[in-house]
Order: sequence, then structure tokens, then C-alpha cells
Amino acid sequence: MTIKIEIGDIVNVPLAGAITSGGALCCAGFHGEVIEATEKAIKLSGTTESGKEISAWFPRKAFVKPTDRGIFGNQRMMTATLARWFRPDGWTARFVSLTTENSTLVAA
Repeated sequence: MTIKIEIGDIVNVPLAGAITSGGALCCAGFHGEVIEATEKAIKLSGTTESGKEISAWFPRKAFVKPTDRGIFGNQRMMTATLARWFRPDGWTARFVSLTTENSTLVAA
């Protein structure tokens, strides 16, 4: 059964990750709420580092292996990777750039 990304879902997309020699996990990715959807595309709304809300359209086929991670609050959380062929350009590339977050988890 294929999981379909729907309006109201939060989609998390990991872009990169690494484990350092000291055991820290470093990762980067973006996420957004699906605010519009058509048969072939979804529109994600995200927040920039400065707190500004922005949105961009993505082809549905760009999201590979969507996985349902359950309900958080009142929204379904999804993870997906970007298809190898998908190379965002124009405003979509800018959306990815402006909403990408970097994080580091250090083992205690």
C-alpha cells in the first residue's frame, strides 16, 4: 500500500547526515506543512530562520518512500527522501535553502 501525502500533513525531508569520530550526529533537512495539493503536486509551507512563513510547490513524485510517523498534536508526521532525479530550481530551491535546519546531537 502506498502512503499518500495529504493536506495537513507535516513532511520531514532529511538532506544530509554524518557521525563524527567523537560520536556526534550531525544532520540537515527541511520540513513543511502541506497546505495545498493536486493530483501531481503538493505545496509546502515552512518557516525561515527569521520566522517568516513561505511556501513552494513540489511534484509529488519528488518525495520517495513517504513513511507515516504517527500523529503529533493533531497532525500526521511524514518522512520522505527526495528522488535522485529531483533538482529543485527557482523558488523551490530557495524554499529548501531558507527552511533547511542543521542540528547536532552529542552523545553524553
